[in-house]
Amino acid sequence: GPQLVRALETQGRLADGTQIDYALGLTVTTWKGLREVSHGGATAGYRTFLARWPERNTSLALLCNAGNANAAMLAHSVADVVLGPLPDPAPPRPATDLPVVALEPLIGAWRDSTNDQILTLAVRDGRLMASNGAATLPLTPIGEGRFWHSATGEFRVDREGTETVIRQNEAGPRTFRHHQRIDPASVRLEEFAGRYTSDELGVSYDVQVKDDRAYLLFPPNDPLPMLPIYPDGFSSQGRTVRFMRDTAGKVTGLRVFAGRARDVRFHKEP
Repeated sequence: GPQLVRALETQGRLADGTQIDYALGLTVTTWKGLREVSHGGATAGYRTFLARWPERNTSLALLCNAGNANAAMLAHSVADVVLGPLPDPAPPRPATDLPVVALEPLIGAWRDSTNDQILTLAVRDGRLMASNGAATLPLTPIGEGRFWHSATGEFRVDREGTETVIRQNEAGPRTFRHHQRIDPASVRLEEFAGRYTSDELGVSYDVQVKDDRAYLLFPPNDPLPMLPIYPDGFSSQGRTVRFMRDTAGKVTGLRVFAGRARDVRFHKEP
């Protein structure tokens, strides 16, 4: 009954009091001004998304049989038709204009201090674009070093001593630090190729190089392309793969960060 529904939809709070989107197996957010209760799923070559908008008495279930499908984005595209037209959310402050020269210092890879997620910033057609490996979104400048997008919330460019950092308060405070930019063509991919095993998980990953691209293989998933983003660090469809070396500089293993799975270590097989 209603009491169970309320319990399932009660959002959690962190130790510092920050309210998060996650409830009891459900994510409670807003989408274009409507309260949304949802959850996604993914395994092997399948992607799913289930959502309902109680104010509209509408539910939607989306099933995809392609591992590269963005189920949440597709579901919201369907909802645009079924529920629309709905206006896009407005920024919390008026948008401001920034010259490209002011955006250039932000270009590159930024690492999240909490889960090693990589945020890549680029400038396209005079706008700052943010990519997390799954989607690329335009950010709107709203003054005082702040940028905004309805899907990500607000980012703030800040100073920490002599270092420039990006801060976001999404399910708790997050800090992104700028990583050294590298030319992907300069990376010697062959030294990363091989089989890597996790004693903790009892599984093995293969890193293969084909046509000057590195791929991460762990059946039954399709090979995942690995994009070099900083020295010994790669991005692979929302995952970060960081390779480890010994004192002689030889690659000895890798560390995987994939959202809730953090710092899962694999040693390289001889």
